[in-house]
Amino acid sequence: MKKSRLFAGLVMLICFVCAFSGCAFEKYIVNVSYETTNNGTIATYTYSDGSTSQHRIETGKDGIDGKDGQNVTAQSVYEQWLEKNGLTDTTENYNAFLASLDLDLTADNAATVQSTLHSVATLYCEYIYSQSSGYRKQYAAAMSIGTAFIYDIEEQKNGYTYLVTNAHVVYCDKADKTANGNSYYPKNIHCFLYGSFDHNTAYGNSGKTDPTYQYAIPQYSSYAVQCELVGACLSADLAVVRAKTSDLKAINPDIEEVTLADTYYAGQSVYTVGNTEAHGFSATQGIISVDNENITLAIDNTERSYRSLRFDGFIYEGNSGGALFNARGQVVGVVNAGDATFSNMNYAIPLEIFRAVVPNLIDNYNGTTPSSVKTAQLGVNVEIGNARYVYDAAAGYGKIRESVTVTNVTSNSLAARMGIAQNDRITALIIDGTRHDVLRSFAISDALYCLRDGSTLQVEVVRNGNTQTLQCTVSAADLKTAA
Repeated sequence: MKKSRLFAGLVMLICFVCAFSGCAFEKYIVNVSYETTNNGTIATYTYSDGSTSQHRIETGKDGIDGKDGQNVTAQSVYEQWLEKNGLTDTTENYNAFLASLDLDLTADNAATVQSTLHSVATLYCEYIYSQSSGYRKQYAAAMSIGTAFIYDIEEQKNGYTYLVTNAHVVYCDKADKTANGNSYYPKNIHCFLYGSFDHNTAYGNSGKTDPTYQYAIPQYSSYAVQCELVGACLSADLAVVRAKTSDLKAINPDIEEVTLADTYYAGQSVYTVGNTEAHGFSATQGIISVDNENITLAIDNTERSYRSLRFDGFIYEGNSGGALFNARGQVVGVVNAGDATFSNMNYAIPLEIFRAVVPNLIDNYNGTTPSSVKTAQLGVNVEIGNARYVYDAAAGYGKIRESVTVTNVTSNSLAARMGIAQNDRITALIIDGTRHDVLRSFAISDALYCLRDGSTLQVEVVRNGNTQTLQCTVSAADLKTAA
């Protein structure tokens, strides 16, 4: 991760988005119309790229009026496909159904990209820096610039809209902590919605000077919306900011929350929209290269290992915090890192971590002080075995699976309280009624982000060939603050 600084009156700092993503997209049906003829019903399919195709639906057994043919719809065909394959209606199965139609892929993905633009924003995070000049310090305001996306919109009066970005966008230990309000978090945060952002006029010099530190106070354009930091988790590189919904809707009343995907997989088409080099929004595309990989980042001069998905495609400084979308415009990750020596090796925080950490930060916010993530340790050491790739022909993709077997239980831990034992094979965690299958070892720590004070934690294990569900109640004392 790199950051570049420019000191000249107002200082501008562009956070390196460890990666920006690209993607190749799947074409999908957006509309079906029907025309009755003497030879049956003609179905015209319109696809997401604007192209069309026609298919003749044969008339029914009566051979006269084609009523049976008119009763055939794309939905009914999908339902018959599900029944034939013994499947249920899920996003994965819907994607597999579309793949079974053998659609030609095209490079024109405008419809999918356009559908997400009401959900993206750029962030300007203001810090105060200092430089020593002789025997005195000089201070200047600096900008850390990144990308964000709309996670949740409260529609009620005085409600807030919550946006997600990276922790490294809203944290800078190079700032002068004292002058910066005794914090390494931004002194001010402003966001610009897509369509209302011009990097040339985003901010300028107000003509006013801070009375204590004598730096030029920035003045933001009328399109800038004031935000506040809800919370940040450096160990997950995720942060949440919020703005008043009424303020954002005064700029654009059509803002929308993103839609979260159910899953992701290697080879899947993805794209991202980010504030490239702080010069405005651009979209890039590619595929997921690796669905699980560990990389090392140092946000606060502390090196940590981050579980990531890797994708190819071009990304640039300023894309940090942008959503990584699949071909249906659903979020599969949050762009946060890239290898500067290889433009097609970029990384994103996976869906499972994002889904658990972001609500945690929001729930732990007290309205004044930025929150931290609170989680717990299960208290087990595990052994991984039987690692293998399992392909699901019906879904059209596969995943790596492994068995997770307990080798040791820590005394006085959650695991000890519920009676987990050595040689138990953990197959799932159920937290407050929501099931989290443990198909990889890291699924345990991912799920534990969902714990709250008073949560019911159940662990499903296989012991001596029999499946058991063990349970305990989690208290505030069990939850610890993550970095």
